[in-house]
Formats: sequence, structure tokens, C-alpha cells
Amino acid sequence: MAIDVGTSSVKLLLTNGKRFEKLHAFLTPFPSEGDSDGIIDSRDYLDSIWKGIREWLIEALPKGKKITKVGITSHIQSALLVTKTGQHFAHMHRWDHPIDSAVTDDFISQFNGKWPGLGMSSVLNPRGSWMPMRLRNWALTYPEAGKIIYQNGGYALQVKDALNYDLCGVFASDARSMRGWLNFENEVNAQLSSWVGLGDICPPILEPQETLGEVNDFGSEISGIDEGVEVIVGCDDFSAGIHGFASRTGTLLNMANTTEHLAVTLPDKKSFVAQQHATETGLSYLPKNGDLEAVLYCSTASGGMTLKMCLPRIKGFPFEEVGWDEEGYIAALYWLIDIMGERPENGVDAEIGFDAEIFTKRGLKPSAKHIGGWDGNPSILNPREQAWMIFEGLIDSLHPIRVALLPFTNEGRPVKIGGGLSMIGPVLESRAARWPQGIEVVATREIGARGICRLLGIEVEID
Repeated sequence: MAIDVGTSSVKLLLTNGKRFEKLHAFLTPFPSEGDSDGIIDSRDYLDSIWKGIREWLIEALPKGKKITKVGITSHIQSALLVTKTGQHFAHMHRWDHPIDSAVTDDFISQFNGKWPGLGMSSVLNPRGSWMPMRLRNWALTYPEAGKIIYQNGGYALQVKDALNYDLCGVFASDARSMRGWLNFENEVNAQLSSWVGLGDICPPILEPQETLGEVNDFGSEISGIDEGVEVIVGCDDFSAGIHGFASRTGTLLNMANTTEHLAVTLPDKKSFVAQQHATETGLSYLPKNGDLEAVLYCSTASGGMTLKMCLPRIKGFPFEEVGWDEEGYIAALYWLIDIMGERPENGVDAEIGFDAEIFTKRGLKPSAKHIGGWDGNPSILNPREQAWMIFEGLIDSLHPIRVALLPFTNEGRPVKIGGGLSMIGPVLESRAARWPQGIEVVATREIGARGICRLLGIEVEID
């Protein structure tokens, strides 16, 4: 069983690698009442996820079938703090919770704009909101809780690590999920740890495919999974998705979800030149980690989040009629696709522009202070023009990243696309028109679960 906890939805995949396969998705729990901006009661959040999993398994698992292995992936760059006995502290700051600009500026000042101690390991854009910044932001927001953790000990986890602990009572994570915090030997830089100010809070680091433990009685009760089932360490959702493509090195990969990524996997012999290139361009580089391939990549703050924010503002969008659950959103997209028709051959020639990264900017030059959206009044456009400009804006955000990846890209192969946005016709139509090598949909929203299946030893087809 593969579990993929995304920002927008939880994807569940049951498979035996042969003829049996079931896929299910449900909306990821939203923050508790009164919370906002990516601040979540982590215990409530985990309980809601388990409730959705438990209820589905009752219906989905055929009689006579048993789950033998479980792997979990999740969104990362969150601050989720627990004591060494598993008590959850204050609120979790999810990856989309804004980091105070003073924290970013202080980091740049303290470390001269470079991540300390990484050595011949990951190369990360110094202005990205990586885990140490989020932890520092958390420590400043909850000083009393931070003092307790500093004095009594605790761990900084990601969502999949906390779910794993629920299942088998073992604290651990993997280097990919803790990126920005660890050096090549999976150790926390002492200077960086001192700056965060929470003490020694890094859990033991294992490889993603390693066995973490077995489901215990509490884990069975909360999840609906039998006791004794093997649990692996797992990894972050980006790495799981890239692994799910099962693609040859040099193929351009587009993870199209709530946010988007462009990436290429690399052979070991290109690691040094890729590290140099990442440093020069603003790309990020992650070395091989267990079964996970080395990867050169960058992300945007645009994607499904942009569509959910901007499409309902188009005149005539049937928001009131369809509601805001998953079925309603899909129904609204069908309405939209109907009014859009075919993509204009040369795009939309309009007097105003659209920046798909609305409230923050990632990419090669990230900025937490960035404000995007329309640079004029969109009401001067008809609904068809507005819609196509929004979808074209997603590609505009990806374009600088695609150019930066060209030296490592085999342009004779189509761009492989996976993720929830690959289910939406205008997304595919606009990319097919603007990416000269063409596109190929490998998987839709199950791409991350597919990668976890590979870590569990269930191979998927490799091109």
C-alpha cells in the first residue's frame, strides 16, 4: 500500500504489481477552525488523514487479501515538532505558511547567502524556504514551546515521519525530506543548528527504501492496517513523484500538482558539473539517495493553487452551483473547458499580462515578497481569453527553469508529465503547443504513489 499525502489531496494505491490495483483519493484535511495560512493542529491533521484511510480500506481491501508492506510520502518543508514521547507541540507550520522576511534576511546575513555544511551534497537555492528557515520561524513564533523542546529534547518531523511513528512507534526520516538541514554524511551543521535555536532535534536518518518497523497495536487501530505489516521509511512527495516516472536520465519531467516542478535525473558521472550548474543558475541539485536517482530541478509557486485562486473569478464560473468539493471543482472545469474551445494558435494577445505566481515566487530567483496575478483589469478580456491566459501563465512560470535545464535535457524525447494537473485538457493542450519536443502523460495524481510502490519493491514499467 502506497500513501501520498499531498497539499490538496491524499492518494492511496493498493497493488500487487500484477493484476490487482485500486486507486483512491480524498481531499487533504484543511486547517482546523480558527487556523489559517498553513498553520495546522498537527494531531488533528494526522487523525483526519487516518480516518480517510481507515474508512476506504474497509471497502477497498477484498476478502482474503492482506496488506504486506506500507510506504508513505508527503509534502515537506514543514515544521512539525514533537517530544521524544510523541507529544505534538503547538501548531505545525506547513510548507505554505509564510516565513517572516526578517528570518530570511537574517539567514542571508549570518551565512553569506550560502547553505552551510552541505559540501559535496545538495545544492539549494539560498533564498528558498528550506527547513532550517521554517524551524527558526517556528521557534520565534512559539518561544515557550521551543524552550521546552530545547531543554527536554524532541524531534522535527515531516508529515510522513509522524504518520510512520503512529504506525510503528519509531522516529526516523530520510535525507531528502530533511534537505537544507543535512550535510553529505547526514549530519546537521552545528552553526545552522545553533541559529535555529531548538537544540538537537534531527531524527535518525535512514534510506527511503529501508524497513522502519512493523505496524503495532496503536498503528493498527488508528489506520485499519493489520499488526505486523512492514513499514518503510519513505520520502518526500517530489522525490517519490520523480521516482514514479521511472524514466531514463536526461528526460525532462514535469510534476504538475498544487505547485509545479521541472526536473531531470542524472547519472553519477554528471554530478559534479550538475552541482556547478545549479550554483550558477539557481537550480537545486539532490544527490542519489538509496534507490532514489540524483536529480537537477526547480519548482514554481504556480499550478493547481493558481487555478483554484483565479478561475472562479472568471465571469460566469459556476462556483455557487457546484460547490468547492472535488466533484464540484471538476464539474466547474468542464464548464470552463467548454467555453474555452481550442487554444488560440498564437496564444492570447492582450493589453494586460498575468503572472501565475500570485503571492510568492519560487523558481530560479525566489522571493517571499513577490506579488503576481493580473497587471491590469482582467474584465477587459472575455472569459475565454482570461482562461487561456491563466493556463499559459503556468507555462510562463516554468519557462526559465526549462531553459536552465537544457544542457542536461535530451530534447529528442517528449516531456514526461505526471500529477493532478495532467488530468486537465487545457494544461496538456498549452504545453503540447509550446514545448517543441511534445509531451507524454505518464501518470496523473498517482505519480507519487507509483514512486513509493517502486521503493516497496513493486516495479512499474520503465521506458
